[in-house]
Amino acid sequence: MKTCLQLLAGLAALLVLMPGCSHKSTQTCGPCPAHTDSIPHMFFQVVSKTTGNNLFYGASAQYTTSQLAMHHIVNGKADTVTFDAVAAQQGFEVFVAPVHASDTVTMNIANLPQDTFIFHTGTTETCCPNLVLNFVTYDGTMVYSQEDGNKVIVLQK
Repeated sequence: MKTCLQLLAGLAALLVLMPGCSHKSTQTCGPCPAHTDSIPHMFFQVVSKTTGNNLFYGASAQYTTSQLAMHHIVNGKADTVTFDAVAAQQGFEVFVAPVHASDTVTMNIANLPQDTFIFHTGTTETCCPNLVLNFVTYDGTMVYSQEDGNKVIVLQK
């Protein structure tokens, strides 16, 4: 009787654990790194709507990079966002450490009206999921999608 109960308990445990062990892929997953160095980011330039000239770089620049301010809005409050001036690409690279599936970042250039980015993030469907930037809207218009890769986004202001 004792072995019969042990057998039934073993079968019950196997039935409970089996669904967690199933993997549709033949890929063998090893240990994942404790953290990834991949924070969703995007390269962008800001150009004049009327002339097409870069507002921050070149002979016709109207603003200095110090006149650009960006903030990550977290729970309704402005927080810091990491962005770098990238002279080689005559633009900026903004990094967003996501708090939600959609994160809001504001951009202020000197005394111009404020602009709003919404960064929509997700994760890859792999053994070791990575955070990815699915798409970005700028003042309500989609300006980036994951398929774009690392292209430089040109924003008109």
